[in-house]
Amino acid sequence: MPLLLTKAELMKWLKVSDMWVRMRLADDPEFVDRCVVDIATPNSGRRKLRFPAAAVAAYLGVPAP
Repeated sequence: MPLLLTKAELMKWLKVSDMWVRMRLADDPEFVDRCVVDIATPNSGRRKLRFPAAAVAAYLGVPAP
């Protein structure tokens, strides 16, 4: 199973702000398609986003954690 990062872990690894992540989620559909997984239970009204480390690393061209 790929390493799934929380938003806080993603920000710490990439040394980016909350705003950077929110802007990616809002304005970069390719990032969302390739690098975001919603692990919320079906029919849940909330999202529970995780970020596969390998996919993020490949998309951004940075070494995986």
